[in-house]
Amino acid sequence: MTEPASPAALRIFEMDYAAHAADAAERVKIQASIADRALQSLMLANGGAMVALFTFAGNLAKTATPSVHFDGGHLKLAFGFFVAGLALALFAHMFAFASQDRFHHVSAHEAKRAQDSILAGAAVVDQAEAKKAFRQGSSAYLFGLATFAASALAFVGGSGIALWAVA
Repeated sequence: MTEPASPAALRIFEMDYAAHAADAAERVKIQASIADRALQSLMLANGGAMVALFTFAGNLAKTATPSVHFDGGHLKLAFGFFVAGLALALFAHMFAFASQDRFHHVSAHEAKRAQDSILAGAAVVDQAEAKKAFRQGSSAYLFGLATFAASALAFVGGSGIALWAVA
């Protein structure tokens, strides 16, 4: 059995808790910032690759005797990969929004539950709504990660096919 902590130890525990809670909140902000930049980068990479491919094909078509030959079928396929990558990046944004909406719902529910516990003078334990929202948020989060990864793979695949198309 554990002995009760002294008042000084309790103050240290409270300070540790506050420091860890603040650190966790800051890390969530950093994670959101990194994720936002990663999603923007995927959109820029796939969209930029589409523009570059169009520019390359257009410039090559204008040249009377092109020094570089390319397979139009492979370029179309590469373009399709870049379009898919761009669409998947947009879906990843959508899933990110949905996950944050559900996680916000969980936080709001937990704040309300804590407030109700204070007003009732006893713990309010109904968490069914929060658990449902958490599961929905977790699902959206995982779908977001999957579409993010698929978008990155589409960019890599499109780049490889585009390189293969040029002879």
